Amino acid sequence: MIVAASIVACLVSFLFDSYQDKLEEWFLSDPGRIGEKLNIIIAVMAVLSIPLLIGAAYLWRIARKIIDAQRFPPPGMPVVRDTAIVTGAKALWRGRLMQGTAIFMGVAAVSVPIGLGVMFHMLLSNI
Repeated sequence: MIVAASIVACLVSFLFDSYQDKLEEWFLSDPGRIGEKLNIIIAVMAVLSIPLLIGAAYLWRIARKIIDAQRFPPPGMPVVRDTAIVTGAKALWRGRLMQGTAIFMGVAAVSVPIGLGVMFHMLLSNI
């Protein structure tokens, strides 16, 4: 999943760099429709946040399994090689840390498009 997200991020970055001039031209071509175009850009940013939300949900699910089993790695989780199993308070701490990371990822995935949208709308209202 991380590899796929990295590939998508690189592709989006490459496409943005390649088409930046065309995007600016499209955005500024019709000043009367800038608000509509801004909504399209915000929607695209929201769609691009979906993989981060999926990753947060996956991490939350693993953390839940760790906390319920009080064991890290949780039962049934595939591992690459022989791995020491951590139990008790240390496993709970790892599970809670994973939950905190999942919450952070989810908040970032939701707040970045919303925050940028509010910022863009505020900038447009001042023009």
